[in-house]
Amino acid sequence: KILLLISLQITAIAAFAPISSTPVVVTTTILGPTAANGLAYNDVVVGDGQEVSKGDSVSIHYIGSYSDGGETVEFENSRSASVNRGVVGATEGMPIVFFIGKGKVIPGWEEGILGNGNEIPPMKVGGKRTLEIPADLAYGSEGRGVIPANQDLTFDVELMDIGVQTESIISQAFRLAVPGVFGFLILNSIYLYVTGQA
Repeated sequence: KILLLISLQITAIAAFAPISSTPVVVTTTILGPTAANGLAYNDVVVGDGQEVSKGDSVSIHYIGSYSDGGETVEFENSRSASVNRGVVGATEGMPIVFFIGKGKVIPGWEEGILGNGNEIPPMKVGGKRTLEIPADLAYGSEGRGVIPANQDLTFDVELMDIGVQTESIISQAFRLAVPGVFGFLILNSIYLYVTGQA
């Protein structure tokens, strides 16, 4: 009777517990599952925002590292990097912005963020995920900068937003102004010719 009473109390508490709209924090640190190509992931925080789709402009904060003789070597951190490749007019601490599914980043990022249809789910805004990326889905036999050749990498990625503007204000102004200037010059030349002032 005592066990039944305790069980009923726990059930009642669970039934009336408020449902949080904040991201779910997963406490496990074990990476998994691992996809057939060797890419492993762990959702540290499951986002509750929009789900990423191929072709979306995404904003990602990340920390990149690898293991060297049992020591973790951090080679890049978007929150402290002075230049984030792929961002127009990037400044220190900005997330990287790119179009997912367009080959703009390493394959391990593409699949680890976008998902692969059956083994890895797509991320949602607000989500934090650890990716263990085999070398052939990273920089392969060539390496890159301080990253050695044939090096497996670990990335802690956070999906900040989807549908981010990827063009700077200066670039937009130039793109919109140039056709207008050329149009004005052409019309002005025609006017001068027609009026005999050319």
